[in-house]
Amino acid sequence: MMRFLLRLKKILTTFAPYAAGALTAFLLVTFVRYEYADRDFSEITKLSLILSGAALLLLLCYIAFGEIYGGDIADGLLNNGQFSGFKPASRYFHKGLAAMEDHDLGMAISYFKQSEEKPMTDDEHAVLSNILGVCYKVSGYPTNAALYFSKAIDLGLDTAEIYLDAARCYTAAGSYEEALECYGHLSSLEPVPECVYNDIGMLWLKRGDGKKSLEYFTLSAEKHMNYSFALGGCSLAYLLMKDFEKSRSYYSLAVLSGVPDISGFKEYYAEIANSVDFKADFLELNTPKNEEDEAVSPAAR
Repeated sequence: MMRFLLRLKKILTTFAPYAAGALTAFLLVTFVRYEYADRDFSEITKLSLILSGAALLLLLCYIAFGEIYGGDIADGLLNNGQFSGFKPASRYFHKGLAAMEDHDLGMAISYFKQSEEKPMTDDEHAVLSNILGVCYKVSGYPTNAALYFSKAIDLGLDTAEIYLDAARCYTAAGSYEEALECYGHLSSLEPVPECVYNDIGMLWLKRGDGKKSLEYFTLSAEKHMNYSFALGGCSLAYLLMKDFEKSRSYYSLAVLSGVPDISGFKEYYAEIANSVDFKADFLELNTPKNEEDEAVSPAAR
């Protein structure tokens, strides 16, 4: 049903304004023709009402479907009338949304960048920056994504989700200080999002600081926030610190508690073990993957 509405929106976006204008012009020409021909104007009253109603219906459909279209795809971000009407920024923005629906992120980014060049309100600029961030994140460009998420934050789009997106993209891009600033904000929220402490633990693990990493994984485990993932993180942190006995103990706890993506966890464990010259003979890296293994924790995304 939604795809049908999207296709209808595309048609209306292209033709509705022109059709409405053509009908209006036809009515004016018809009126002038009958007026100067001394014809009884009542002869076209019914036709005029029908055509006027059709023109109005086209415009109302254009506006209505524009709201449905934008609201669903942009996940409720267009809740303050952003990108409504016929201005250039709105037209390019909705073309970008249509390209996103068609999974053409390259074209979507192109349209959104064209929209960005047009005059718009700060609210619209914030929404646009967030969506551009999403496009770049999904396309595998974390540096660009992080910059747009941060721009959206600076423009007033203050949500936990956008701070988390910015933090993860900064981490993926190797901009750890900027990521920690975002995580600092998330840590001050009440309640703290479930994945935050594990995310920070993973950040310090990537930086090679086992002690800092252990601090946040332990905190997450104590608060039972993504508990099994936190146990796995503790195992990796102890391994990096070369406390092999504790690392193996936490490894067993993590596996028994159902650590998500167990195959990926074992591969990461083997990678760190190799870097610290530890023979992890207990690993079974050829464990078949199943549906449960494929589940990825929010902290690992």
